[in-house]
Amino acid sequence: MPSFQFFIAADVITPVTPNDAIWQTCLPCNRNQADNSPDDAVTYCEYFEAIRLFLKKNSFRNLLAPIATQYSSVMPDDINAIRIIQEKHGAFYHPARLEVDIKTQCYRFALNVAISDAGLNSINQEYAALRYLNLTFPFHFLPEVYLKGKIAVNNGKKSIGIVMAEWLDGYDEFHLSHKPNGKSGIVVWDQKQGAWFLPEDRILELYTKAAEILTCYYNIDTFEQIFPWHHGAGDFILKAGHDDRLTVKLITVRQYTAMLDFDDGNQKSDEIQMEALLLFLLNLSIRMRLDRIDGVGDIAWANDTAVEGVLKGFFSGLALKSVVNQVTDSFILQFHKYLASQTESDLYESAIAIISAYHPQVPDIPVIQRNLDSHIRVLYKSVSCGGR
Repeated sequence: MPSFQFFIAADVITPVTPNDAIWQTCLPCNRNQADNSPDDAVTYCEYFEAIRLFLKKNSFRNLLAPIATQYSSVMPDDINAIRIIQEKHGAFYHPARLEVDIKTQCYRFALNVAISDAGLNSINQEYAALRYLNLTFPFHFLPEVYLKGKIAVNNGKKSIGIVMAEWLDGYDEFHLSHKPNGKSGIVVWDQKQGAWFLPEDRILELYTKAAEILTCYYNIDTFEQIFPWHHGAGDFILKAGHDDRLTVKLITVRQYTAMLDFDDGNQKSDEIQMEALLLFLLNLSIRMRLDRIDGVGDIAWANDTAVEGVLKGFFSGLALKSVVNQVTDSFILQFHKYLASQTESDLYESAIAIISAYHPQVPDIPVIQRNLDSHIRVLYKSVSCGGR
């Protein structure tokens, strides 16, 4: 039987044990460390115990399945130790890092853990969406998911949902933040070296890659797309390599569905596909500028660099889709012409239509409304100048 150890990310040296005060403390409901409501209350003890039972199921064989693809002869008796590190708290998930020592190797995985009703519903949808997208699209911008389960706690009165997924080593969350000189920038929450600001000349690349990812998974024919997503929730992560390369991944897919419903029978006309793609681009350009200061503060609006990044990433995403025959080069050229034919007024009216479809209580709306005029001007100018 392998040994289990439990940790809190703030201290990965000292294990948490039943003798520690935190053991019977309830998990906060979000990254602001707010208390959970009584109905959603789960202690750290219940949290760690649920994960332990989840991993032990079927004599650890479910846990070993993704490892066996790399090390075919692995058996339960080969497991030396298992470490569970509680990473952070969110409105939906309380993710943990899983480390499994097998012989001379350490295998790492991500564990998304849901305890609220909203989180349990979301985790089921996300698991299905990630599996579908990874099977349907030949891109590798999303984590692989391996295993999903539910564990009862509190004498069966409460359930905890758990998904075991790929651990993206070396990637960090990032957010808009205020620099010491008062200017805004993008801070990277580097778990190893501490927080640092992304150089100004890399910000365009960051937004380009994020837009490219979302465009790659957009379905030209059905209008299905990854939505909702938000920088404020840390949905994108980045990795700055030693070779100065910037790699970006999207770590969550809450939903994959069509945002539009054009009644055109089974065949979507070119005109409808053009209009739908334009609305996708406009929505992408707006939402890419939204964040929360340091991930927990007020809604923030990124500078105009984000617009240029969106256009570049959008068209590079379409180019990648062309390489795998998901869209034709002639279609991309046709959309170039369609986009260039739009007036500034056309873009503004379409943007207003998009915003009117948002839920009226979304906190982003006032920020979008204050900045929409200038946003459309910048977007229109970038399009007119051939920015892509």
